[in-house]
Order: sequence, then structure tokens, then C-alpha cells
Amino acid sequence: MYDANHGKTNLADMNVYLNEDHEFFSLQNMRMTPLEEYKSLQDVNVSFFKDDLRAKAEIGKYYTAASFDNMALNFDTYAIPINEKYIVFSPVSAIQENGVTVGYEVKYEIRNAGTYNLPEWWSTLAVIERSKEKEAIITLPSADCEIFTIGQIDGVPQIELNKVTDKLRISLVDYSGHRDLNGKIELFLRIKESYSLVYVEIK
Repeated sequence: MYDANHGKTNLADMNVYLNEDHEFFSLQNMRMTPLEEYKSLQDVNVSFFKDDLRAKAEIGKYYTAASFDNMALNFDTYAIPINEKYIVFSPVSAIQENGVTVGYEVKYEIRNAGTYNLPEWWSTLAVIERSKEKEAIITLPSADCEIFTIGQIDGVPQIELNKVTDKLRISLVDYSGHRDLNGKIELFLRIKESYSLVYVEIK
């Protein structure tokens, strides 16, 4: 990778560059997070994205970079959409020309966020009809699957969730004076570094 004064290399076309001070920096909403030390790229395990998101980072460590545009911030650690590309990289050595450092050799891997048998993006997880059943029970891909939803339509709560191991019970809210509304409610389903955005439809 050549720095901003000597060619400004775009690392693997992932919008990661070196500035004139030989720091990594990112453009177009790419954000970098530092990783633990590893012996090789093959050993790097990205099971989540830290909340330490950086547009600029020092040379000398392992990093991962992913787009902030669709990053799910609803969990303790962050996740990106299933199948979305991200990059893992680390500098190896300086590139010298006439005794001046003009860039760094960088090792990297392009990876895709795992699917982990999560439902397809924008798919309908369940349909609940008010005139019939009042709940749906869904089998999740694993007991490790995390869920987030505001459970509302037009600001009014419509569903409640109860998860036991890999079973998710989705129940309609039912109490005196409640305003029943029909429509689609978004749910984030997350395993490790990946999430899928799905719907529960109420009719």
C-alpha cells in the first residue's frame, strides 16, 4: 500500500488507505476496529465487531474493517448483514524508496459475514392473524441467536417475545385499552458477526 503522497492505494478496493503520517484511514463509511494479536490471518476469528469504530488507526496491529452503513448497533457488540464483505488486514513491513517510507506491505483477507442458517434478508419470519392464533413459535438456527425488536407499529407495542434455548415465542400484546394495529414489525436476528433483518406480519 502506498501512502496518500505516493499513489494512495485503496486496499482491495475496500476504501482503506494510508495517510501521509502512515496511519490507516477509511472513507465512505468504512470503519476499522482493532483485533487481538494473531500469528497469521488464518488464525483471525471475527465473532463480532467492537464498538471501538475508527476512521483512522495506527500502524502495527491487526484490524478488521466493515461498512458502518448497515451495521446493527442494537446489541452489546456490533454485527453486519449476512453475506456482507469485510476485510481483515495487518501491516508487514515498510516500503522504502531512497531511504524514505512511502507505504507498507499489508497482508489481508476479504471475508463474507457468515449466514449461520439465519433467515434470508427481508424475509417474513412469521404471520399472525388476529382472528385466529394469537402467537407463533419459531425454531431459531441456534440457541445462541440473539434477537432485537421494538415490537411496535406506529409507536404502539404489538408483540412480545419469549426465547427459550432455540425456540422463540411471538405473542400479540393483549391488554385492556390496547390499540390493535396490523402491519409488519422488524426483527434483528444475530449470530456472531452477522445479522439478518426479518419481519413478523400481523393481519
